[in-house]
Amino acid sequence: MEQIKREKIWVLREEASAPTQGEITALANETGLSSICARLLYCRGYRTREAVERFLRCEDTMFHSPFLLRDVEPAVARIRRAVETREKIVIYGDYDVDGVTAVSLLYLYVSNLGADVGYYIPSRRQ
Repeated sequence: MEQIKREKIWVLREEASAPTQGEITALANETGLSSICARLLYCRGYRTREAVERFLRCEDTMFHSPFLLRDVEPAVARIRRAVETREKIVIYGDYDVDGVTAVSLLYLYVSNLGADVGYYIPSRRQ
């Protein structure tokens, strides 16, 4: 049986009135973003510097409080103590894309606090 090779085609979502290059360039210049990012955001409705900044700061997103998680207070206290006493902290992650991303974000955050931090991501082949 012959396999059909499919090619992925990425299409920017554009409205009936597609933005002009001038509009994209102006938004890119105002925000300091590349023209590709400016076009993506513009086509998704973020058409002013303020709207783009609000989006990038996640002001339109409602996050649940992490303190709603059971036993998060003792975990936070333990991590703070480890940072303050320069104990070694190891972040154990997963090898898939969201696992690696989560490890990266947590690693950067905790190391910026001054922690002695490392990480472990298991091999996918084992």
